[in-house]
Parts: sequence; C-alpha cells; structure tokens
Amino acid sequence: MRYDPIRRVLVVMVVGLLFLPAALFSEQEPSSGPFARLSYVTGRVTVKNPGASEGVTAAVNMPIAEGAELSTASGAYVAIGLENGSTVQLNGLTKAQFTELSTDAAGNRLSVVTLENGNMNFNLASDQKNAYKVKVADATMTVNGKSQFQLRFNSGKVHLYVSMGSVGVSAHLDSITVSKGKTMEYNPSADSQVAKSHVRVVRLSYLSGSVMIKRPGVDQPEKAMVNTPIQEGFELSSGAGSYAEVEFENGSTARLGELSRLLFNQLALDANGNKLNGMTFEQGYATFHFMPVRNSESSTRRAENSTIFFQPNFQDVYHVAVADSTVTAQNKCEFRTDMDATHFRVEVFSGSVEIANATQSTLLTSGKVIEHTIGTTELAQNTSKTINKDAWDQWTEARDKQALLAGEDSPMQAYGSSAGWGDLNTYGEWMQLPNGRIVWSPYVGAGWAPFTMGQWGLYPGMGYTWIADEPWGWTPYHCGLWDFDDMMGWFWMPPMGGCGFWQPALVNFYAGPGWLAWSPKGVPLAWPRPGTIRPGPGQSVRGLVTVPTEAVQNGEMITPHMINQIAPTGGSAISKPPFEPSPRPAVGAAGGEVASRGNTTIATAQPEAGEGGMGFGPHHGSAPATILMGGDPGKESALLSHSGHEPLRVAGGLTLGGRYVVHGSAGEFRTVSFGKAKGGSDGPILPSSQGRSSPAFASHGSTGGGGFSGGNAARSGGGFSGGSASHAGGGFSGGASASSGGGHASGGSSGGGGHH
Repeated sequence: MRYDPIRRVLVVMVVGLLFLPAALFSEQEPSSGPFARLSYVTGRVTVKNPGASEGVTAAVNMPIAEGAELSTASGAYVAIGLENGSTVQLNGLTKAQFTELSTDAAGNRLSVVTLENGNMNFNLASDQKNAYKVKVADATMTVNGKSQFQLRFNSGKVHLYVSMGSVGVSAHLDSITVSKGKTMEYNPSADSQVAKSHVRVVRLSYLSGSVMIKRPGVDQPEKAMVNTPIQEGFELSSGAGSYAEVEFENGSTARLGELSRLLFNQLALDANGNKLNGMTFEQGYATFHFMPVRNSESSTRRAENSTIFFQPNFQDVYHVAVADSTVTAQNKCEFRTDMDATHFRVEVFSGSVEIANATQSTLLTSGKVIEHTIGTTELAQNTSKTINKDAWDQWTEARDKQALLAGEDSPMQAYGSSAGWGDLNTYGEWMQLPNGRIVWSPYVGAGWAPFTMGQWGLYPGMGYTWIADEPWGWTPYHCGLWDFDDMMGWFWMPPMGGCGFWQPALVNFYAGPGWLAWSPKGVPLAWPRPGTIRPGPGQSVRGLVTVPTEAVQNGEMITPHMINQIAPTGGSAISKPPFEPSPRPAVGAAGGEVASRGNTTIATAQPEAGEGGMGFGPHHGSAPATILMGGDPGKESALLSHSGHEPLRVAGGLTLGGRYVVHGSAGEFRTVSFGKAKGGSDGPILPSSQGRSSPAFASHGSTGGGGFSGGNAARSGGGFSGGSASHAGGGFSGGASASSGGGHASGGSSGGGGHH
C-alpha cells in the first residue's frame, strides 16, 4: 500500500492535464483568422499594424494581424509562414498588406494579400479549406490549387510568372488563367479606362412564343419582336413554351429557354475598342456560345516565347453571373446553365470556362459539369458524369450548324460585324451587277419595298431606330444602302468596307398634314410624270412611304396594308419625327406567363428530379419547333435527314422587289435568269458556294458560250432530293424538275445556251 500516495499524485496530474487546455482557453475569443507569423527576417523590415501611427521593426515569430502592412528596405528579405505551411516572401524595396485573414463558420479560410509595389514570391498550398487571393493595381489573382509564382509591380507594370500550378487573373471584366511556365504582363495605366462607350447594341435574332423585354428605368416589360436592338441594362424574359436567341456582333449567341430571364448588365467598349459583354442569368436554363477574338500579334508573340500578354489577349470578353458565381469564357466555348432558387449547374459542351465565387475558382473544360448550392463556398465539380443532351441541346446545335453552313455557303463573306449575315443567304439571293458590284434581294411578294414591315423605336444615344419584322431584317436596315432599278426593283448593296458601323435607321424623314413619311437614304426619288398612269398594286415606285402620324406616335406595327405612297414633292423634309413614340404594349403572345420582375408573378420552371442531380432533371421540357423563323418543320426535318452539309433556306419564291421568280427548293443550288439589267447586260444571280472549289458566277439567257442550268430536283411529300447537272460539249444541260401533289413541272433541254 506504500504506492497509494504516488498513485493519487499521478491521478491528480492526469486529470489536471486533461482539463488544462479548457481552463487556459475558456476565457479567450475564437481565432479570427488563419495563423500568420514571420518565419525569417533579414535586413530592415517594418511592420505597421492597423490603427498604429508608426511601424515597428520586424522580428522572427512576430504574429501578423489582419490589415498589417509590411515594407522592406533595399537588400532586406522577409518570409511569412501561414498555418498550413504556405509561405509568402517579400524581397527588397517591397510594400504589401495582408488585407484579409478570415475564417468563416464552416472553417474555410481566406487570405488576401495586396502588393502595393516591389517583388513577392508565393508558395501556396490551397485546398478545400484554404483560399488565397492577391491584389495588385486593379487586378485580382486567384490561386487554383497548389501554386508557386513570382509577382512584380514596379514602373506601373505588373509582371507574373507561374512556376507551378495555375493562377486566375481578372481585371475589370477581363480574365485569364496563367498556367505553369507562362508569364503575364499587364499595364493598368493603359487599360484603366474601361467603359469608354456604352452605346452598343446586340440583336434579338430569334424568338418563339411569348418573349418580353424590359428597358432600364421602365417599370413594365414590353412585347419583343425579332431584330429588336438590345442595349446595356435590358432584361430579356421568356414565357412557358417560349424561347429567344440574342446574337452579338461577332456571331456569339445567348439562347434562352422557356421560363427564363437574362439581364444584359454591360454592353460596352473599352479604350482600345474591345467589346465587354457582361450578363446576369437570373432564372431558368440557357445556352451560351461565345467566340472571343484573339489578337493576332499577341498570339504570335506568345507562341514564340510562351508569354501570355494580358491586354490585348481577347478583343471580346464574355462574363455570365449565375447567382453567387461568375462564368467567364476562356476561349471559344459553348455551355449550358440551369438555375433554380437554390442551385445551379453548368455543363460545358466545348472549349473551357472559368467559374469563380468569393473564395474559389476553377477551370471547367469540355465534357465537365459543375453543380453548386447557392450561398455555399464550395464549388462541387463532377468530371465523370456524361452530359445528357436533350431536345433543347439538339435545337441549339442545329442553330449553330445553320449559322456555320450559311456563312460558308454565301458567295460574299462578312466584313466587320457578322451579325445577321447568314440570314441573307437563307432568305434571299445574291446577284452581281454588270459593273461588278455584288448586291442582294430578299424573297418577297410583288410590290414590296424596304422599311414597310416593322416598327419605330427610340433608343438612348441612337434616336429613332427601325425594328424590322422580317427575319433577315437586321443587316440590310442598319448598314449599307438600298437602291432601286426600273427593271430589277429593290436590292441592297453592302458597304465596300463591311458593316463595321451600325446605324439605327438609314432613311430620310418627311412630314405633311396628318402623316409621316420616309424613304431609304441614297435612293433618288422618282414618280410618274403628270398625265401618266399612277403605280398600281404590285408595282414598286421610288416615292415616299407614308403612314398616319399617330401610327408612329403610338408605337404601332407598320405593315404594307397601312402605308400609302405619295409623290416626293408632297411633304417637307425633317430631321426626325417631332415626338417620342409610346413603348410597345406589355402584352405577351400566346404561350404562357412571362418570367419578369416588378409586379409580375414569376413562374419558375420546375424540372423533374432525376439523373441531373441537385433536383435538376436530365431533360428540358421542349424546344422551338423550327430552326428558321418562319420555317416549315416538316420541310426542315426532311432536308436535315437528306443532307447534313447544306444550310436550310426558305423555299424559292419572288426576289428583287417581287419581280423575278426563283424556282427550286430550300437547300438546292439555284440559278435563274431575271432579264436584262442596266446597259442591256444579263444580271446573274450568284450560285451558293456549296459544291464549288472556287468562286464562280452564273451567266444566264442565250448570250453565247452556254447558259447555266438550274438544279435537277424531285419533290415528293415533304422530302427533297439533291440537284444535279451534266456537262455536254462546252455548255451545261438545262435543268428539269418534277413535283407531285400540286407542284410545277418544267421540261429541260440540252444545248449550249438554254436555261430553265
């Protein structure tokens, strides 16, 4: 029993040790941030704590508080150790601040360092619980995983070199990921004037069902129509069974599914003319196809020395804010996002995007998926799940393919803005005048004239703007000029230098008692001489298109049935209408309730739960019925199943002011004579480029050397067969076509000069 006193002492000591930590720390506050301490100091280093008037000399093991500022003299060096073994080093003549050292309720830690000048080295072990950001000038750098990099800021320039891992860099609305072995150079002073101009417009290029637009500063949305110009601050929303597509200047698109809403919070130009595109996706599902344009000089220099130049790296910048995160296009990419009240999902079909929230960022490449619970810090990434494409995805793919094929098939390529260019090849014909000028005319009825089907709107910074109701009515009404020929009717001439300058309305205005009128700019006005027969139905004339004044003032749709034509001398020229038009009524088309803000009830789409995870189903409810606006679903389907390498076109009809018949069917090679043009020469319609290895122009009629045949086509039911032509001697055989069920038939003949 002599060991009992010793046992008692041991028991007391063990119990004391067990309760000692609780006793020591029971009176202390929980840690407010990650542990940071000076691990090495040489030379003169000063630490200035927040609130202190002067700095103190740094010493090894000195703790670093949030807001502390460190500065080093020439030849000095200091290293700061962080809690998880990461280190931050300051070289001589460097000044930096530990702007934020915080821990949230879930134990996630955020360290933010601001470099004011000098040189720093970073060796960071970022994991699920640790996030690091570095700020320098107007740029923010986000660490992606374990990384090592050197950062220098002097003489007004930022220089970054990444030796391990990768670092995401963002400034204003531009961003880039700098990976291992790459260097970034950035001049903030040259790029600080970002929003140089906010007077930019993008195009509402497709809509189906009930689609609404809400302008900034206006309480109620208004009914949208195709070709509506969209400016910064506009909000686009769709109802049930309704869809919309917005086309940017370079052909990029944002496509909105049903019961969805998208805000265009930035459409601007920076000081260098680069386009800045910022959107906020607020509800539903949408597919974004972005095509940032690389600067050729920067790309070449990067290939030579593996250097990335931050500005100008992209000429067009695209950001989509989704709840508490931002999706940034890294290069040409296409992705879909689904969003409800608590979650969102991003699926990347091609290219790559960067997704970032307040504490994390990640690079998402083709075939990968991110699912995120809104309000949490963690970005959950799924790289193994197969993306399930549905009817909506098939429709967006078909729209992409149509745009690509129509652009390649056009005999004249776009210069400057390419928005709306593919529609010209789809809804009309190209032609070469005897003087070599290439012009275009739409498929329209007899007696048609430009600026007779649409609506006038008033836009800040632009004034009166024509909104055409024709699906092709973007490019020909906002650049180039219309002209009129007594033999050919109306045709459009693209500008020689391309459509780089967008104009709201290419008309001259006139006014008279109770009416307003306009005529295309650059077209000499003409009218029958006194005593001659006035133009009748189906005849075009270069007069003034007039409508009652209240039609424009009330924002009514202008249609050919509303207009009259009067002699050019019948009115007085004015610079613009002397009033502001009323906004379009906020009445949606059939298709269900529209998702919008204000007093309007929001009808939230509720996908079925299933494979998609987080409550998102694998399939969307529906998709638009047609690929082309005004298209026929049966004919489109037949054409797509027959041939996948030709663009869809509207069926052949009247062109050049409704004066000349274009035979054939959509997707065919079409040529047809339309008589003598100015000077007595033939005016050939240009063939599409499909099937040609080099440009070739068709000649028509019996003008020696042989004519060019139309395609040989057979139509049955809803399907079409491809065209064919056979060579005979030095000419081409005449075309032949046959249709059943109420079509037309025309015989063919061979020889060196016939056409059919």
